[in-house]
Amino acid sequence: MQHIALGACDGGSGSDPGHGPLASAALQSRDHLNQLASLLAFIFFTSVLSVVPNFISRRDLEQIDQQTCQLLESEARLHELSVRDPLTGLFNRRYLEETLERELRRAARKQLPLGIIMVDVDQFKPFNDTYGHVAGDALLRQVGDSLREEAKHLHVQPEG
Repeated sequence: MQHIALGACDGGSGSDPGHGPLASAALQSRDHLNQLASLLAFIFFTSVLSVVPNFISRRDLEQIDQQTCQLLESEARLHELSVRDPLTGLFNRRYLEETLERELRRAARKQLPLGIIMVDVDQFKPFNDTYGHVAGDALLRQVGDSLREEAKHLHVQPEG
């Protein structure tokens, strides 16, 4: 820091020019004021900076929570789509592969019987070729609805 001399020189008698008692006191006083101003500025900016992250963090956390919920919902929907046949709504082979081992362990642990229903519609390809895909889709939906309805009467419910 460069100091500007205050007051008059004492005549060059070997002392530092421009640093008489008055000038020295003024410089010390100014240094103290500068230090005090720096300290107050530091305290002010520290206070401001400590409040801003809390505000930003709260808003960011709320956005993260919202996006996390949306992501979990999307993941659940995607999983449901991946284990169900889109036409019939019945569980597909992927679901069987994901759950068979778990269901076998559960049935053994609880000493319960386990049933698996796999369906193949005989002569479906010729039916689909003769009557068209719209009729074939309708037939598969009807088979799916019938299976689902019968399963309700049997009190069959997948665990998951």
